[in-house]
Amino acid sequence: GRFYDGIEYRGYGQDLVETLAEHSGVPVWNGLTTEFHPTQILADFLTILEKKGTLKGIKFAYLGDGKNNMASSLMIGAAKFGMDFTIVAPKEYFPDKELAETALKLAEENGVPSSHKVRQIQALGLILFYWKALGNYLIIFQNT
Repeated sequence: GRFYDGIEYRGYGQDLVETLAEHSGVPVWNGLTTEFHPTQILADFLTILEKKGTLKGIKFAYLGDGKNNMASSLMIGAAKFGMDFTIVAPKEYFPDKELAETALKLAEENGVPSSHKVRQIQALGLILFYWKALGNYLIIFQNT
């Protein structure tokens, strides 16, 4: 803590950023770990807030791997801000059950109506259109 006023950690395990925060003597925030990506979610939610004027009640869906760090962070963030959030994925790619239960509890604590709770919808497959500056790619994520 003698050289810096704060540390943004971008790395692997969540346990590492928590250990760093415990021993650093300065604020530590998670820039990205294998489990979560909260700074990206803050940026995404700020964009929604700027465009819509509110987060509460906004309806949106995440399609893809519900176990990855973006899905986990979106699920928790949506519950904290009162958003109507759905994850669409093959069942084997649903979020961790314990994390999903945590999100539901957070949603309830934040006064989210039962109709606006975190949901998981099973899909046989997903076809996504992904674009990049150098060309278009079609990604097929299918449950076989």
